[in-house]
Amino acid sequence: MYMLNHLLKIIFLLIPICQNLAAQSLVAQQKYAQALAEYEKRDLIKTHQYLDSAILADARFAAAYARRGLLKYELSEYDSAVEDYNQAIQLEAKNTKYYYDRGVAYYQLRKTELARQDFEQCLALNPQHFEAHTALGVLWEEKEDYARARQAYTQALKANPKYPIAYYNRGLVYYQAGNSKKALQDWQKALQFNPKYVDVYVTRGFAYNENRQYDKALADFDQAIALQPFSAEAYLNRGLTYSALKKTELACRDWQKAAELGNVEVEKLLAEFCK
Repeated sequence: MYMLNHLLKIIFLLIPICQNLAAQSLVAQQKYAQALAEYEKRDLIKTHQYLDSAILADARFAAAYARRGLLKYELSEYDSAVEDYNQAIQLEAKNTKYYYDRGVAYYQLRKTELARQDFEQCLALNPQHFEAHTALGVLWEEKEDYARARQAYTQALKANPKYPIAYYNRGLVYYQAGNSKKALQDWQKALQFNPKYVDVYVTRGFAYNENRQYDKALADFDQAIALQPFSAEAYLNRGLTYSALKKTELACRDWQKAAELGNVEVEKLLAEFCK
């Protein structure tokens, strides 16, 4: 399943610098702009320092707290990220992005009920927030409430009919329910809007393999590997397809590659078939 942390876009330049601050916040604005510039250069230490300075210059600078929360999220400091989002939300209680990003941080902390509340609050403020609908779908899917998950992904697609992640995830729900036809239709839609979506090729290849459509499975795994040569999952699954075709040498070669890329599941296959 497409993990929720993939949904969080760590893009500092998306939200404009706040232009409505009081005159005494000019220093804060300058520090904030410097933080954005340093992040663009991937100097995370200086980014953090400038954001700290912006907040020190203006303790009511909500966007600076939120930016620092994003930075801490990227550094896997999820508890600290939540604290910054709390400050941002306290200052700007109707900013949907802050609720969404805090919900993603809660998800990483496995505080899924708090994550759900934030995603729902995000949708209460903006019912068209397709990423929040998708995030709720992931939460429902993890609880094995597939009907609600499918409904959430469908709502995401109503808000954004070109959102490949929702098509991919809804396809997973259809496949788990035994509806391969609708699953394949959704995965094809996902590829229509993102032809380089590696997860779709791997998952669809797995589905083709299960249905003994081995040529189609190999084509999907080949495409996944072409797009992402370090995909251990693609090598593992292509090896399974080769094994089903009695091409043991090719299967073992792929499983060995998967092992080199860090996949531990493949060790049993290597021990059993590749002595």
